[in-house]
Amino acid sequence: MIDVTGGFVADLPSNWDIENPEIGELLKKNLIGVKGVSVEKRIKMLRLVEKIAMENADTISDIHGGGTAAAHRITIFRELDINTKKDCAKCLTGIKD
Repeated sequence: MIDVTGGFVADLPSNWDIENPEIGELLKKNLIGVKGVSVEKRIKMLRLVEKIAMENADTISDIHGGGTAAAHRITIFRELDINTKKDCAKCLTGIKD
């Protein structure tokens, strides 16, 4: 997922910035993607990728800052809520057990 979204997931402006009356429209202008897909929908999908793939800012810094594979696993599992991920995956796939 990270490869598909490129740097957008790590560098996406915060919702506060996007809703800011002074800079929000400029940010939205620069986040326009393909014709027919609104910026709002694009941001929602990028936020979903962020939540599913990255969990938190520590993982983003690991991707950008390098480090060993073991350090990445420690960071991910230290802060990972596996039951929430399972529930989310079931919800997204329609599994009801």
